[in-house]
Amino acid sequence: MTDLSNWVTAFAPASIGNVGVGFDMLGLALNGVGDRVSARRTSGPGISVAEVLGLDGEPDPHLSSDMEHNTASTAAQALWNDFGSDGGAELKVEKGIPLQSGMGSSAASAVAGAVAVNALLDSPLEIEELLPYALEGEKTVSGGLQADNVAPSLLGGMILCPQVLLPDVFHVPVPNGVSAVLIHPELQVNTAHARRGLAKGYSMEQACRGNGIECQSWVGPINAPGAHVED
Repeated sequence: MTDLSNWVTAFAPASIGNVGVGFDMLGLALNGVGDRVSARRTSGPGISVAEVLGLDGEPDPHLSSDMEHNTASTAAQALWNDFGSDGGAELKVEKGIPLQSGMGSSAASAVAGAVAVNALLDSPLEIEELLPYALEGEKTVSGGLQADNVAPSLLGGMILCPQVLLPDVFHVPVPNGVSAVLIHPELQVNTAHARRGLAKGYSMEQACRGNGIECQSWVGPINAPGAHVED
């Protein structure tokens, strides 16, 4: 049964992973595009998902509200297991990032879920301490603990995050005024499927070669801020 506590809403920006030569370990946050997760305390145990809304503001049939298959709730549950008190939390997920777009959609939901539930804790963690929990959420769909989308979405800016050093990550200084131009093809690519489909016979040059597909584009500063609780 849900109590009457107030909702807390967290925003987490989209991100670009695999930047340049930094496969799985270098990513950057994007300005203005992202996911929102709202959370409130409940008297029932654990984390539940009340609804998942797509880009059109309607319930998305392709996104699961099952706690074990949603990156926001998986991240939130991992955090609650370690620091939550009695009861639990209920989530509402609002997608602002196209699914399977290469813009860190699953990572942003995981980050926003962790940040929102962190705000409900009696003693909230520092933002950088939430990285392991957001990674647990991302692992739900990516099948691994790559932080190149999660870390910049959480912390902002450009982040170097080699897997062997996690949870330690490093901010990469970027001059002010430098912007990223993101071209988004009108197609969807599942991260876990794509990783399994990488063939050993393809060179890095072939893997990085573009295709002439219809695209959308975004332009924004590379020094974009990270996740935060909205007023």
